Amino acid sequence: QLVELHVFYVPAEVWNFKLNTVPVALASKFISAGFIRVSPHFTLRGLREKLGEYLGGVTVADKFRFLKCIGNKLAVVKAKQETELELKSFAPPYALYPELYLLPGVEDVYPLPSSAQQRHHFNAEMSRFGHGSTLPSLPQQKPDKSKPFLESIQSKNQLENLEVHSPVEWSEKEPVSVVPTNHEQDHNDRIQEQADENKQNHLTCPKEYISPPSPPLLSVNPAQVPVIRATQNKMVEQLQQMKKDRRHMEKTREELIKKAKGLLEQNKLRRYHVREEWKKKYFETKKVTVSLEGTLNKLRQDFELYHQKLLLQLEARYRQKRPNNTINSKNYTIIRIATVQHELDHLQRKLADTKMKLIMEIKMRKQAASDLPALRAELTQKKIHSALILQSRKSGL
Repeated sequence: QLVELHVFYVPAEVWNFKLNTVPVALASKFISAGFIRVSPHFTLRGLREKLGEYLGGVTVADKFRFLKCIGNKLAVVKAKQETELELKSFAPPYALYPELYLLPGVEDVYPLPSSAQQRHHFNAEMSRFGHGSTLPSLPQQKPDKSKPFLESIQSKNQLENLEVHSPVEWSEKEPVSVVPTNHEQDHNDRIQEQADENKQNHLTCPKEYISPPSPPLLSVNPAQVPVIRATQNKMVEQLQQMKKDRRHMEKTREELIKKAKGLLEQNKLRRYHVREEWKKKYFETKKVTVSLEGTLNKLRQDFELYHQKLLLQLEARYRQKRPNNTINSKNYTIIRIATVQHELDHLQRKLADTKMKLIMEIKMRKQAASDLPALRAELTQKKIHSALILQSRKSGL
């Protein structure tokens, strides 16, 4: 199973050469080089040789150092450790994030050599000059001709690094004896150490960035000046006219909105007044109708009783006159037809009354459903108002 690692380049400007480390908090300034998919048991030494291939054929810096996150800082991985460390140590659960950090353009970021190595180098230089020679002035460093690798990744339009020169120069030459004494040897060691320190400090603290020269001003033909001014004046006038039009349109819009709101309020009031008038007429008519319905029902009952008595009298009369032909008589048939017709009329009146009651009930239900939201809103408003009054009273107490 392969492991995926995100490769980052650490810029030289964020690297602390004195402490030989960089905080992880500056990870936002790191430059992404892509990601690789490799075996978790692959070592850093093997990855160094094939890093460009794993990154998809991207050109990799010739000199770079691997960095490993220890705590909240990145530390340099030494050459011996590259053969021991496997890539699985840079991915979870061994690391917080699957990331690999590189410090390009640096071949040796370790501390300066010991005083014994400096003394040996200085003695070799002294023996090379020979007897009776003078101490030459320290040579200046060669300008950095190669473009840094990180600048090619960030932008191709950035300037090359400034040429760095050593600030230490000797204006006078002091004679040095061929066989130096211990005092002279110590003095020479101190001079060499001071020169190395100045050289290192100057490398870590480069000169200030010199901004490129400003581009030349664009030349304007004097004959075009009036045309340009006329165009500018015309554009200013158009802009002012557009502002006036916009203000006028906004004012018109506000007036239309106010008018529409007024019409809506008038429509609501008109509907409300019509509804109230209809309710008032309905209840007044209902009061009158109740008494009339009672009188009508009483008259109907009296009419039914009178009709029944009349039918009984007619039946008794015809029975006395024609006891055998009562059923087949013509008058009996007429009486039965009148009775059935009366019953049908009574049923039709009941049906009409029921229809009217049903229509009235439907109208009342619709009216109640339309008035319910308004009543609820009014009730909620009254509750809120009463709660505010109670709260103000409690706070006053």
